[in-house]
Amino acid sequence: MVARTFFFLSLMGSSWGAVANLEVQSTSRISFTQAGANGQVTDTGGEAPSVTIFYGSADGGTNPASWNESIALGAQSGGFEATLIDLQETTPYFYRARAINSSGTSWSASAETFTTGTSSDVFINEFLSSNDTIAVAGIFDDWIEIYNSGPALDLGGWHLTDDPNDLTQWTFPAGANLGTGEYLVMIANGSGEPNANGNPTTNFKLSSGGDFLALVRPDGTIGSEFDQGRSNYPGQTTDVSYGIHPNTGASVYFSTPTPGAANDPAGVAAVSAIVAAPGRGYYEAAQTVTLSTATAGAQIYYTSDGSPPLTSTGNPSGTATAYSGPITVSSTAVIRSAATLTNFTASDIASHSYVLLDISGANSNGTDPAGLNSSFLGQTRPVGYGALATGDYNMDPDITNSTSSSANHRGLSVAQAMLQGMRDVLDTLRELLNQRGYVLQLVTPGLFHLKNPARKLESLIKDIEADAWILHQCTPPVQEWFDAQKIPALIRGYPQPDIQIPFIDEDWEAAAFHAGTLLKRNGHRRVGLLIPDTHLAGLRATEVGLRKAFPEAEGLDPIVSMIEKGTTESVTRLLARTLRLQEPPTAIIATRSRQALTILSWMAQENLSIPKDLSLITLASEPWYEHLLPRPSHYFSDPTILARTVLRHILPISEGKASSSTKKLLIPDYVPGLTVRSV
Repeated sequence: MVARTFFFLSLMGSSWGAVANLEVQSTSRISFTQAGANGQVTDTGGEAPSVTIFYGSADGGTNPASWNESIALGAQSGGFEATLIDLQETTPYFYRARAINSSGTSWSASAETFTTGTSSDVFINEFLSSNDTIAVAGIFDDWIEIYNSGPALDLGGWHLTDDPNDLTQWTFPAGANLGTGEYLVMIANGSGEPNANGNPTTNFKLSSGGDFLALVRPDGTIGSEFDQGRSNYPGQTTDVSYGIHPNTGASVYFSTPTPGAANDPAGVAAVSAIVAAPGRGYYEAAQTVTLSTATAGAQIYYTSDGSPPLTSTGNPSGTATAYSGPITVSSTAVIRSAATLTNFTASDIASHSYVLLDISGANSNGTDPAGLNSSFLGQTRPVGYGALATGDYNMDPDITNSTSSSANHRGLSVAQAMLQGMRDVLDTLRELLNQRGYVLQLVTPGLFHLKNPARKLESLIKDIEADAWILHQCTPPVQEWFDAQKIPALIRGYPQPDIQIPFIDEDWEAAAFHAGTLLKRNGHRRVGLLIPDTHLAGLRATEVGLRKAFPEAEGLDPIVSMIEKGTTESVTRLLARTLRLQEPPTAIIATRSRQALTILSWMAQENLSIPKDLSLITLASEPWYEHLLPRPSHYFSDPTILARTVLRHILPISEGKASSSTKKLLIPDYVPGLTVRSV
């Protein structure tokens, strides 16, 4: 299954030539068999480093050989996360992160530590995530079976969740009594409302593509999870359930589901997931990739052309190669792999994208000695990324080979800046989708300026077979066309009015309201709102939120709308004109990071200072804010959480399970800086 996506990209460069810095952060999702290790690359040193997390029952310091286990995460440029698996109950663990780029190696200054919890007598025993024929009380929805092997109890206050970042996603009502040796079957239809039989249902559905699933105690600790000792349960098959083998305790598939009764001893285990080393990511040289599985005797098959290595029946495909040793990857490619073993269900197909770009050695026209960059610079697509039958949706060589200086990229040419941006875009979402056997593809057709893009969109959909589309910063005509055609899609951003496509975005209305309220508390009575001249719905929401913080009084409008044209000159002209008003704003809210940089530099040029002469808050976040003086007060959205949220909603959409009611707004965190003062 391939999910290809539809993005409009804005590429940025960064500084060059230093060792990267990183830190580890608080552990999340601690259970009795696994935990989430978190960290942040605080400074890439100009080149996104390859990050590895080391973990074990003792702090191994900066010696890799002193750690029990490690997880290679590939190139990282911001927040990162990995699931530490196969842990022992009630055991202390440590983890530390290492970063390597061409300038050297660095380690996190300290190790993070945590202790695993204990398993529960009440646990998820079996579940079915794709149900056509298995009725529960006459209902053919997804279901989750819970079994109590301990004393009788009331499950009221316990939780079920498929979101590791929201462990209290759905809560059992009081009176959900479960006696010793009894089963409780919960319908997981996503409504959260009582079903036709009057029984409660969860507010989430189960994904057949593989996902997280847990039963959580009232105190927030995980009592039961899937998959035990793994980050997620594997892909599922219609009318085949998954759960705990009644004799061995292993996680297995059941061809005969038994909701509300003991599990079938004939359940079959699956081959363990494929592990690739090094992991997916961006690299500046050819890589030697090894594949392995923890299941003894299993045979691994792989492809490098983007096709699946196994057929729908679990047999090797016609394009698959039997793995016998390390694979040399000498150009950008996708390695897709899976393993089989007699009397076992085949492993999930693992997709690992290796993007080879020689950024450090790129000439001014983007070319490099080894030819690694050629597939991105020319009118071609890398092996494993599909082929277009008609049309021209590839990169424009007039841009990709341009030797002209790139504005705001510190001496880089257009070609060099584009290559550097390619390395950093959408890493987290691509990795998460790859882990579930999906391939993420970026499509940037030149249609966003068109008032009627229907013809180009029709050709695009015809040429690219996709399970679902992610529409990023798309104009009203593009959203309207996808909505009218009922094509499976998710808007990454705010939808236009009356659009019924599900969407996910930061809650810019809430962020702007918070910013306005904060400024109002500090005595500000008139605020400028700096926005680009676009038709993005999220910008309208920003103004709505700010006006809620400043209810319009009689006479003077408390909000000064400053609409800029996307150039430095238009921003500086607006600033000069606005500050010459008879009653100018005492603070400005910037909606783009480039605006904040222009404001800070222009104010200094005019011998004005922030925040003495003007307070500033920006709704956008950038890692280089830490290097600005004064450091901007801003709002930050964790890219890992955002990517996981997109993932959780795009997978059901690709499976036809989502509805237009999916509306998710994530509230950004406010990060105080030094650019706001009281007046």
